[in-house]
Amino acid sequence: MSGAAAGAAPRHLRGSLPALLVVAMLLVGAIVVGGLIVAAGRSDERAVTERSLDLMAALLHTETRALGKTVADYAWWDEALDNLAIAPNAEWAESNSEFLVDRFGITRVFVIDSKNRAVLALTGGKIGGDDFPARWQGGLRNLIDTARTAPPDSAPPATGVLTLDGLPYFVALAALTPEGDATRWPAARPRFLLGFARPLDAAYLDDLAGEFDLPGLRLGLADEAADEASLPLNGPDGSLLGTLAWRMLLRERISTGNLLGPVGAAFALMCLLSYLVMREIERGARQNRHNLIRIAAQNEELQNLSQLQEATLDSIGEGIMVLDRDLRLVDWNPALARLFGYADGLLRLGMPIAQLIRHSIDLGHYGARQAEDILAERLARAARCAPATEEITLGATGPVLELRRGPMPDGGRVYTYRDITERKANERALTLARIEAERANRVKSDFIARMSHELRTPLNAIIGFSEMMHSQMIGPLSDVYRDYAGDINDSGKMLLSLVNDILDLAKVEAGRFELNDETVDVGDTLRSVGAILALRAGQAGVEVAFAPPPDPVRARADARALRQVMLNLLSNAIKFTPSGGRVSLRLDRCPKGGVRIEVADTGIGIAAADIARALEPFGQVRNDAIKVQEGTGLGLPISKALIELHGGTFALASTLGSGTTLTVTLPPERSLA
Repeated sequence: MSGAAAGAAPRHLRGSLPALLVVAMLLVGAIVVGGLIVAAGRSDERAVTERSLDLMAALLHTETRALGKTVADYAWWDEALDNLAIAPNAEWAESNSEFLVDRFGITRVFVIDSKNRAVLALTGGKIGGDDFPARWQGGLRNLIDTARTAPPDSAPPATGVLTLDGLPYFVALAALTPEGDATRWPAARPRFLLGFARPLDAAYLDDLAGEFDLPGLRLGLADEAADEASLPLNGPDGSLLGTLAWRMLLRERISTGNLLGPVGAAFALMCLLSYLVMREIERGARQNRHNLIRIAAQNEELQNLSQLQEATLDSIGEGIMVLDRDLRLVDWNPALARLFGYADGLLRLGMPIAQLIRHSIDLGHYGARQAEDILAERLARAARCAPATEEITLGATGPVLELRRGPMPDGGRVYTYRDITERKANERALTLARIEAERANRVKSDFIARMSHELRTPLNAIIGFSEMMHSQMIGPLSDVYRDYAGDINDSGKMLLSLVNDILDLAKVEAGRFELNDETVDVGDTLRSVGAILALRAGQAGVEVAFAPPPDPVRARADARALRQVMLNLLSNAIKFTPSGGRVSLRLDRCPKGGVRIEVADTGIGIAAADIARALEPFGQVRNDAIKVQEGTGLGLPISKALIELHGGTFALASTLGSGTTLTVTLPPERSLA
């Protein structure tokens, strides 16, 4: 009984084997298909994640490059160098920064001087220096060092991501560099840096998320969710500044538990799997079509950019030529053919530079030397890839071109040619005009000096003999002749004084007036000048007041020149102060060193429009309220020139009808204790 049952069981099981095998095969097939689908989904997830990360990295790289190009364009601009480094101009910086904010979304612009300090900084459209440099995190010093050590003739920007008050910024720095004349900024002096910063804020992330299908794009740490992707933001010094995170649009996941149902649901499960597979295929096809549309749009955009670039090159007045690493022509613009006089159709893609040089030799661009020598020389220059600037003249009388050569990333070279014929002609004309003006000035000064010297000899005789006649040294004269002799003596002295003034002015203008420095007690000089002019002041009814300081004021100066200056100033003050007026002398030391002398009167004064004329040689100011005063108009110009020879300053302040104040200042290095 038991044996029969034991034998029957295996037969029953053997009869069920096909069904079991079918069920097993269906189950195995369903599991295998499900596993393949799940594996494919996970592989697709990884691929989508990698593409999304590559896309985000490319977007960040593109943004930093664009910002770097913008700051490099501004840094290689003489006007920016003048207003941001040579003579910082906050108004100019603010005006130009408004365009950067509106056009490029750049919200922070700053200039770093040679000591790494912020000279100008723009925050939110307003000038202020509170955001530099301590608050920046992530390696601002790295960017400064990179930008400052860049070659002067290329000035590549230094770019990266930094944070300010927890908010990331795209930051680009470039050294302010002269466009043409490198001597405008001394090579030994560290260059100023121009910095642009654009925020990586919520508005920027929203734009990226909408344009590139990155839902939930945000700044912060990524969630521990399977459908999240994250990209770290590292600063130039390698520190982690934050993380960009966004949700991934992934395929629906397949639950393997659905494949463990009853044997009777195997067919339905396979149909469901087939449906899911077909749906995924259709979804993939739609995604592919979408990608193709985007690729087509990007290709069209690239084509438009290429056309724009070509139109831009055609409109540039400078000749442009691009060679590959094998010195073959790969690009050019019409201006190049126009500058060199090349015929239409001569330039062609892949043309060796040697062939183009031979054609230029035939046109006579490089003179009448041996053709092979010229070819070898020009090829050797073309082989050098380092940046360089030179001037070339096409032929004996042809145009003068400024050549700039720079390297390309692929080993090629780019050449730009600018026609500077007019500029060179202007420079030559200015040089000749300057030489002629200097020669004429020397001739004038020599003539005045010689004539003044020749006039002194007869004048001394006239003065001497008239003084003898006036004093009746030889014998008595009638009162009339004695008065005539006095008038002759006075006129001779006046003329001699004029000749001396003209001679001194000529020496100063010719650079031949030599100072004889010695220790001078300035107070004693003022007292002696006052004593000399006391009689004249008394006759004019003018009070001269001088309160010397308690301690002696000494200076290193030319005593005769300083005495002449004070005689001129004090006599002028007495001359133009009506009777009953007052002239005050003041002597003191400047707060920052130096000696200051002030001559103030209560005279007729000078109108503001006439002050400049009063300081010119022979410039006399007329005033209808008083009679015309005698004089040559040389006292103030000579005094001003003599003080400036001492390194000092000469200032005139006056109000018509209220008096005049003349202030003379000697520099600190001439002040003695």
